[in-house]
Amino acid sequence: ELPVVDSFSDAADWFVGLAAAVPAGGWAENGLGDWTIRDLVGHTGRALSTVSEYATDRVETPELATSLDYYRGMALSGAGADDVNAAVAERGRQAGAELGDDPVGALTIMRDTVVALTRTVSPDSLATSRAGTIRMRDYLPTRTLELVVHGLDLQRALARLDAVGVPTAPAGALSDVFHLLADIAVDRGQLFLCELTMALTGRVGLPVGYSVL
Repeated sequence: ELPVVDSFSDAADWFVGLAAAVPAGGWAENGLGDWTIRDLVGHTGRALSTVSEYATDRVETPELATSLDYYRGMALSGAGADDVNAAVAERGRQAGAELGDDPVGALTIMRDTVVALTRTVSPDSLATSRAGTIRMRDYLPTRTLELVVHGLDLQRALARLDAVGVPTAPAGALSDVFHLLADIAVDRGQLFLCELTMALTGRVGLPVGYSVL
């Protein structure tokens, strides 16, 4: 079994555990930016649902050869444009609403279904992502990144609510995500890397809004 499947599964378990720690009445509280916690959880849940939506049983040459190519493809598709970001925000709200009266129960079913799929589908089968076709073994790390980054967003929101029973992020998934982010940073070029290296070694702080994505 592929390590990327284990990391994805661990991140999915952690995310569901975070949702379970949302206190009664907390779903309408601020989650991230203009999103409520329900919106944030709904958006993050798409890192699970898109795996099953995009999965195929086809094994052929993909358009995207690596996880890094996925982010290159998203950048070329204009993923940072205002209209695209607005569409992402709205999909998050819709996904949150679709979780219904029992968000944790809905997420648990989603998690169980998708993790089971990742353990049975061929790692070389194609996923038809928005950036292009990509092998499942290379698509899953991008979903783990979504679960971990937005899981940390949710963890911060829960801290503001003094929530109890908040689970700790899985070390293996965190490590895998950091390595993927490092690959993306290297791909961004020398100037970008210089700024990041100086920040990671305590020389300077990063500008507000700095992101490798």
